[in-house]
Amino acid sequence: MSSLESLVPSLPLCRQLQAAGFPQDTAMVWYPIESPDKDGDKTEFVFISGEGIDAICAAPTAGELMQWLVAKGWDISIGKPHDKVLVDAASMKLNQRIPTDADTIPDALGEVILAVLAKEAEHD
Repeated sequence: MSSLESLVPSLPLCRQLQAAGFPQDTAMVWYPIESPDKDGDKTEFVFISGEGIDAICAAPTAGELMQWLVAKGWDISIGKPHDKVLVDAASMKLNQRIPTDADTIPDALGEVILAVLAKEAEHD
């Protein structure tokens, strides 16, 4: 994993966020690399977003994920008591709480956002 990839959710999670309707105008994107890696598999990397980039999908940073949650009225707490990152999101307005855990902060925040988007879809 490159240093940029550690700042964003995994590619599969970013694709789920895209499918769920998360905004795609982020600072970074997942970008396909045309040359295969040493095993012959095509690779994807996180790349700084810019004009003319044919991205796979957005790669939101943990900061962008947190800003989105706060803008939606969610309070966030993050901890790492053991080997997993724990994220707890609470909305007083909706009287709901979403706890989750994952290997990284961006993945944990992405999982919370998927749950929030699912709850929003239920209410539409």
